[in-house]
Amino acid sequence: MIQTKKELYKRVFSELFGIINSLKDEEIERIPKNVKNNIIENMDSDYSFNYDYSKKLEEQDILPETKALIIEIYIKYLVSDEDEKEAWKIYKKECLAKVEAEKMEKYNSEEIFKKHIEQGKPIIEEYEEISVPITPKKESLLKRFLNKIKSFFYK
Repeated sequence: MIQTKKELYKRVFSELFGIINSLKDEEIERIPKNVKNNIIENMDSDYSFNYDYSKKLEEQDILPETKALIIEIYIKYLVSDEDEKEAWKIYKKECLAKVEAEKMEKYNSEEIFKKHIEQGKPIIEEYEEISVPITPKKESLLKRFLNKIKSFFYK
């Protein structure tokens, strides 16, 4: 499991590098050098991603963040046909909707509390009662009456 966002994005850049290297030379040349350099500088050198040439890009086993970035690269640099750009934008929306659905399922509060109840764990582990001394404010009846009148006139 990926521990931090930094590690996650290093892995994303590694996958992105593998995908870009699987492109044709003329497609790779359309991607600006600074984008390629940024990917190389930020990728995880210990993680190796192998592009499966028997699968389409949409079917590759990659992180959702990698899909989002590769879609952006396709839309900005590789696709010139407006219909194809629109198709990639639709695919991007589908990917984002899938990620959001996974988040909703993972962080569903009903499920989280249900697991605690099934396991016999209290939802709140430990708490400490704090007693606050309350001292009644003693005012004369006349003073309370005058304060009410002041508050009525000086709003």
